[in-house]
Amino acid sequence: MSNIRSKHKSTLVLYTDGTEYRLTSTGIPYIGLYHNYKNGMFSGVSHDKNSVKLFNIEVGPESVTFKRLNTKFKKPLQPIKQYKPQPTDSDYAATYIIRYFIKNTHDGIIIEVDVDTYSNYSKIDTLVKNIYRPIEIEWKISGPEKDVVVDSYIVETGIIDTNNRTLDKLDMPEIKAILPLMDLAKITS
Repeated sequence: MSNIRSKHKSTLVLYTDGTEYRLTSTGIPYIGLYHNYKNGMFSGVSHDKNSVKLFNIEVGPESVTFKRLNTKFKKPLQPIKQYKPQPTDSDYAATYIIRYFIKNTHDGIIIEVDVDTYSNYSKIDTLVKNIYRPIEIEWKISGPEKDVVVDSYIVETGIIDTNNRTLDKLDMPEIKAILPLMDLAKITS
């Protein structure tokens, strides 16, 4: 960054080599002269109709595109509503239910949701999918507490061991902090 005094109303004109700012219109790193206008950085020597707002280079190109689209379509994302399933007797007889979660990949927060919310977040565009990851889990809710092993063979899967194996497959250790292995379980046998 270098500073140059402009002839335009003694505005301080700055220069960037492409390592500081991105163009909001394209997300491409900006090289050239820029200026501060109303607490924002804009391309060019002075503010006019050709000036383009600049984002700090630390803001990823997906974020720049998302902000542009969000403003353009005026459809802000609604907060995700948390949901807790209520298994029925037939669910317990089947021994498993399907549970749905949405993970915010930026802050790591995982929220359990209903099937409709899960479906909506599974179908949305790539930009939002880069922010939210839908997760579907087959969750054991009835059976013995632990695997029943006879002669080194599992003859009946247990709730804790099965759910632990399921969560291990996700490669997402933080989910174990919010989802106890015996959640919603009824021990049988």
